[in-house]
Amino acid sequence: AKVSLVARDAFNGVVLWKRPITQWHPHLWKLRSGPSQLPRRLVAVDQTVYVTLGIDAPLTALDAATGRTLRTYEGTRATEEILYSDGVLLLVTGDQPFRQPPDPKRFDYHWEESERHVMAVRADSGAVLWKKTFSWVAPLTLAADSRRVYFHDGDKVVGLDRTAGHTLWVSEPVARKKPLPSDYAPTLVVYGDVVLFTGGENLVPHRGADDTMTAFSAETGKTLFSEDDPADAMYIL
Repeated sequence: AKVSLVARDAFNGVVLWKRPITQWHPHLWKLRSGPSQLPRRLVAVDQTVYVTLGIDAPLTALDAATGRTLRTYEGTRATEEILYSDGVLLLVTGDQPFRQPPDPKRFDYHWEESERHVMAVRADSGAVLWKKTFSWVAPLTLAADSRRVYFHDGDKVVGLDRTAGHTLWVSEPVARKKPLPSDYAPTLVVYGDVVLFTGGENLVPHRGADDTMTAFSAETGKTLFSEDDPADAMYIL
């Protein structure tokens, strides 16, 4: 299938530009089998679009009006997630992208829990501020505020110093679905001085989940409370 990044005029829908993507995620996956992480590869801020122009491509900055390449960021191959905050790009990168299992009859696709890198890069210059390697970064759990960067490493929530990238705290173990199906991802949200996490530990395929939401101190990582009411947990998030 042909894949392109397309920009349209928000008023009348006229196509402004297209950029072809030569290799993207296989389109022949079974229905609703994921991966659910792909939307985090596209971020638009002011007059710049940050995107990966391939499934294992590095991060690229495009001019939002013309689609012209402004910068390709070195050392960012296989970027999987992009956050932009105060002029800094926070990235999750891996050594290879998520691949379809070789058996076409399989329906139980799961996230591969392998080594990932968390990076902070200056958006304007491409300078790498820091890069840290972890045994895993659970999909869709990268978050940040003005002081820290947060994610779930598969077992615990981790808080990093935003300026230097060193680990400030690691929470107590917090449950999540194991193995984690690729059509699902945990949720991690930081609000004020609280980090909220829900990991789908009771997820039932095609039927939903009775889930638990756990709150942590953003300052120390200490557990504040856990909420076992699935409806309340999901609506709060």
